Amino acid sequence: MGTKNPLSIKEIFVDKLFGYYTYKIPVEPETDISQLLILYGDNGSGKTTLLKLIFWLLSSRDRSGYKTKIAETKFKSFSIVFENGIKVGANREGSSLIGSYTYYIEQSKKTVHSLKLKTTSRNAISLQDGTKENGVFKKILDYIKELNISVFYLSDDRKILNSLTSSEHETENYGNIILNDSDLVLTRDYERVGIKRMLDEKKLALEPAIERLIDWIRTKVISGSKTGDKNSQAIFTDLIRNVSKPNEAIKRAKTKEQLIHEIDIIEKKVQPFVRLGLIETFDSKTIKTAIDKSNSAVRLRNLRIILAPYIESINAKLEALEKLKDTIYLFLDSTNAYFTNKAIDFNLSTGFSLCQKGGEPIDFNLLSSGEKQLLLLLINTITAADVATIFIIDEPEISLNIKWQRNLIDTLLKFSSNKNIQYILSTHSLELLSSNLDKVTKLEEVNASV
Repeated sequence: MGTKNPLSIKEIFVDKLFGYYTYKIPVEPETDISQLLILYGDNGSGKTTLLKLIFWLLSSRDRSGYKTKIAETKFKSFSIVFENGIKVGANREGSSLIGSYTYYIEQSKKTVHSLKLKTTSRNAISLQDGTKENGVFKKILDYIKELNISVFYLSDDRKILNSLTSSEHETENYGNIILNDSDLVLTRDYERVGIKRMLDEKKLALEPAIERLIDWIRTKVISGSKTGDKNSQAIFTDLIRNVSKPNEAIKRAKTKEQLIHEIDIIEKKVQPFVRLGLIETFDSKTIKTAIDKSNSAVRLRNLRIILAPYIESINAKLEALEKLKDTIYLFLDSTNAYFTNKAIDFNLSTGFSLCQKGGEPIDFNLLSSGEKQLLLLLINTITAADVATIFIIDEPEISLNIKWQRNLIDTLLKFSSNKNIQYILSTHSLELLSSNLDKVTKLEEVNASV
């Protein structure tokens, strides 16, 4: 394996979670969790709470309300250590297990910042502007921001949170995704555990997520397209330069056949992009006709001089859009590998479409809850992958059949290949567990003195 991401989590430690549990994750220090960590444990053992604590602790948005959520959670101490040696934690003094705590950052085992966050009688944290405490608190948040740590948390109700921008105070109705606080029960009087909602068609609509993915693609296309665009002055300069000193493309294509071969290469390269609508159709026929009619060496050379900046521009645009093209095809191919008797397709001008194998269109709202869950999971993974360093997913197997669960981790890792993303998952799925045993940590108590 290559160099580990210095911003991946290396170790998680919690003492007296809910007043009962002490966990060290992973149990064996040499276990590599830099790309993937899977938490497994009994109901009520604290899997979801641990995921939330990670997100709350690393949230760098001021007045997000997440530090109050930490104050409301029962534990003695909680800490995260990154591969680069930086430690972020929350610790309570004496016998206290709830309320006020010390929020701190250590580097090379030396305290960089430390602040006792005091709570009100309702365990709320409120810092006044202009105070020394508020200044230290902002320094802690700025320190985390400057580390370029970005955490995305996808909960079991498929609400996605961003450590840089999300807030506990935001409304809990996202488009057509309806969340219901009554779907919560108390376990051991301390932990809030979401009942496994099946998220049927009435509770879960795909339109907002699909529109978000389309907007993400359009933004990438606009950015990538600018790379290959040239203004008239730049094109004129290239033409003058090529007359006096031909570029490599001109040198390589000295005959009609060689120049047509260059056009054939471009035509083949652009086809996958054109199919997705990422670039316009390449009119190779007109260009080849012009080449074929060039009956003199001078005319052919002049044509090569004209074509060279055009070819360079197309190649630059293709290179700029290459990763986007690969991501879209990976999404389509991965999704269609899961689907049966239906297929999803995409074109920038028309968006995403869903059809039966016979070609009959299908409304996305008619998909099963499992199919919707899969799409939501993949869409959120794609749109977050640009900025995420840690991607937390609570029970990714919800509504997915056994076969889909078996392949899910490999699919997620494909989307994050060549990116410094660490997945942290909690699951009850034996399929997810059995195929990734070296990345699984079972929540079992350890000696609190560890």
